[in-house]
Amino acid sequence: MSEIKDGGCAFPFVDGFNQPSPGMTLRDYFAAKALVGICHFWVQARTEVSTIADPNPKIVAEMAYEFADAMLEAREL
Repeated sequence: MSEIKDGGCAFPFVDGFNQPSPGMTLRDYFAAKALVGICHFWVQARTEVSTIADPNPKIVAEMAYEFADAMLEAREL
């Protein structure tokens, strides 16, 4: 299995005890942003077509990381 490219630290910081903390990865940050868009799309679709079933959270989360991986890959171009 290949190593996941996470893009490094998105928001590194020093905590209250002067200890460095890497914060979240850029991949996690991108996935969180993608998740908002995916959920918004689903809510919009749900209001327009009442027969759409509730999404599977695991599939939605996996989709968010697929978008994040694509964004990381696009940064390398």
